[in-house]
Amino acid sequence: MLQNAPEVYRQLLEAMLADSRRVKEFINVLILRRDHHLPEKVDQAVAVALERRCPSYDAIAQLCRTNEPDTPVPPAQVPDGFRDTRVDRSQFQPQKYGQLVEVGA
Repeated sequence: MLQNAPEVYRQLLEAMLADSRRVKEFINVLILRRDHHLPEKVDQAVAVALERRCPSYDAIAQLCRTNEPDTPVPPAQVPDGFRDTRVDRSQFQPQKYGQLVEVGA
């Protein structure tokens, strides 16, 4: 079926079909590999998913996200009109928040 594919992908397709998954899900894994900035990371995730017996797109995508370096978050930009605004903590009423949450539900 997959003549030129790496062995790990042949094993993945077999495992997915044995797990009653659709070929479309396997194709989504191939698309993930094509579009990922580190395709070898997807290869590793496929191998781990097979090892853990969870041959699914969701598992592989999640494994690709683990151990990614944290993207630095830029500091918040406070609009000029709010820079001098202060909150009077004596007026803080947590029960009001609960009422607002109930209204929004």
